[in-house]
Amino acid sequence: MPKRATGSTGQEGGPRLLAGGNPQIAKGEGEAPVQACIAATPGWKRAVAQQLDALASRAVPGLCKAVRWNSPFLRAAEGGWFLSPHCFIRYATVAFLPGAALVPPPPVSPKNAETRQLRIAEGEAADLAQFEAWFRQASRLPGLRLLRRARGVAAHFWNKNRTHLHLVLPSTSQDEDLWSLYMELEQIKNTLPQPLRFSR
Repeated sequence: MPKRATGSTGQEGGPRLLAGGNPQIAKGEGEAPVQACIAATPGWKRAVAQQLDALASRAVPGLCKAVRWNSPFLRAAEGGWFLSPHCFIRYATVAFLPGAALVPPPPVSPKNAETRQLRIAEGEAADLAQFEAWFRQASRLPGLRLLRRARGVAAHFWNKNRTHLHLVLPSTSQDEDLWSLYMELEQIKNTLPQPLRFSR
């Protein structure tokens, strides 16, 4: 099994950057861990994160925030989690967890049938009016409940010759890295000599 990339140390001794470019931040509730995550976001993506965080805070009264799996999560005071941004090396992803129900839905459809994403590359201007409309819509939807898995998570990969790799991560200290590991594998899988396919 190939070893997972170890990432690098953040700027000026700050939080470690994971291999995909996202900062490694301990889980936490409230404004402080989210702002720490944004402050540790590298390069041009930090300004994008600051802009969208401020916009969401204005658009959704009583906005609740948390950090899970090295990414911010946002929810309305009475609802589930509806938004999670994440950094990659070449772009930032804004995932609307109930995004399939938004009008219009964000353009990128990942493996989860309910989630939709929008990717922002360097130099691209975010459509703030559209983001504000999505924030308002998504905050009124049921959203997602974040639950810890009791026995861990299994990920299955196949290459084009159907060679099978079965990876099981226990629900211990590694649990906090599950989302980041999934994101990193999704990013690199198509660059490998024999591309991998992810399946839950």
